[in-house]
Amino acid sequence: MAGPFIGALAMKGASLAVPGPVYFATVGGGLAASLLVILTAVPLLRRMTAPDHARFE
Repeated sequence: MAGPFIGALAMKGASLAVPGPVYFATVGGGLAASLLVILTAVPLLRRMTAPDHARFE
């Protein structure tokens, strides 16, 4: 059902602009920073969730 609507609303003469290298560097840097934050939190989570630290009362 979406096909005819997309065809009717599409801009026929518009060209597609590809982002520049600064965009890809920014996205890559953000991805690397988020991965670094996640990887630094994993040891803390491993220590907090170890079976030795679980309390059973």
